Amino acid sequence: MAPPATSRSPSKATTPASSTCSISATRGQGGAVALIPRGAPATGSLEVVLPLLVLALEFLPLRWRPRSDGDRRSSPGHAPEVRRSLRRSALPDQRTRNPRMHAHGGTEAEARNFSQVELLDKKSRYARADEFLQVAAKLWDSWEDDALVLDPQTPVFADASKVHPIDHHGDWFDIDGPLNVPRPPQGYPVILQAGASPSGRDMAARWADAIFCSHASLESAQAFYSDIKERAKAAGRDPDDIKVLPSITPIVRPVEQDAKDLAAELYELVPEEAGLSQLSYHLDIDLSQFPLDEQLPALDDPSIDGHYHEVAEITRREGISLRQLGKQYGGRTEGNMIGTPSQIADGLEKWFSKGAADGFTVGAVYQPGAFEEFVREVVPELQRRGLYRTAYEGTTLRDSLGVPRPAVGDWQRRGQGQS
Repeated sequence: MAPPATSRSPSKATTPASSTCSISATRGQGGAVALIPRGAPATGSLEVVLPLLVLALEFLPLRWRPRSDGDRRSSPGHAPEVRRSLRRSALPDQRTRNPRMHAHGGTEAEARNFSQVELLDKKSRYARADEFLQVAAKLWDSWEDDALVLDPQTPVFADASKVHPIDHHGDWFDIDGPLNVPRPPQGYPVILQAGASPSGRDMAARWADAIFCSHASLESAQAFYSDIKERAKAAGRDPDDIKVLPSITPIVRPVEQDAKDLAAELYELVPEEAGLSQLSYHLDIDLSQFPLDEQLPALDDPSIDGHYHEVAEITRREGISLRQLGKQYGGRTEGNMIGTPSQIADGLEKWFSKGAADGFTVGAVYQPGAFEEFVREVVPELQRRGLYRTAYEGTTLRDSLGVPRPAVGDWQRRGQGQS
């Protein structure tokens, strides 16, 4: 990979604040690099995908239709309301001008993009998501791998005996099938997930090929990593088939002090309100209900996900107010990877070797310069250590990630909730 010849300084960057880019729509402000070391079939141990946001997404052609019994389920079809929703979601929500109210306004806006007045409760959302993935897997499996004949002389396109309806009738979806295209080359498209709550972790353990996460310390990353692997095992999967990819935002300079100075300069550019707005959205909690000059309280509410508790613990451990937390959250450098190329490589190797990561999602504190510096300075150091591949041996994203191609019916062997 030939790195660009030049790098932009922060003053010329298009994003002069930290932008965590983990594919999630709530995070993305730019591209991303994924380092996936464990189990990747290549000459080295690490994998880089740059940018990760160019991943092709496959969607089921589903739309809501009212039923006489009052249910709201889905049927095949191309819905014009989806196109309208996409246009609406591309525009700023004028009712969320107050950045600290963004969490509640965002929830309403998301609901309107899914033909709902308000979002379902979390338990129902996960139940629906699980059934959705079941339907998706059934449709991908509705064509056997050798169903295609492609004989122009007969002529026969496919063996009809190897294409099957799915006849799915669940709590949320009624789908007859089969899919109108053959089984994907990868069996199932690579499934990426982000979520720190117990429900999110269970969903990941059953369905995910890779997990995006964020951690304030090596210890919390290790705890999350271990928990995900145990849940995967309980769901009947090989724990190595799920890649855990913590987010990092490295700041790289030839001299350590220069890296620290740049980090301080970038930190001062971040408005505290912007950090609180972003945090409110990520937590799905209106932080304006709490005093700005006091610490974020611990809430005894089972509906609050794990990320809130981790953030609240940071405010208590470091003795900072909610106002200071907004500044810190908006200007944080995930993983605390600040220093020389060798020091950044040390940090990556430490997290990998100590059971905190299978790889990393690399974000940029400014773009495109931070990506260019990482590729030019850190990647060669990882290659010298034998931690980063020098060639691609496969042809698919699954090959690059080192996760196996699922066989037909693989979804039925994954944990609970089968139908």
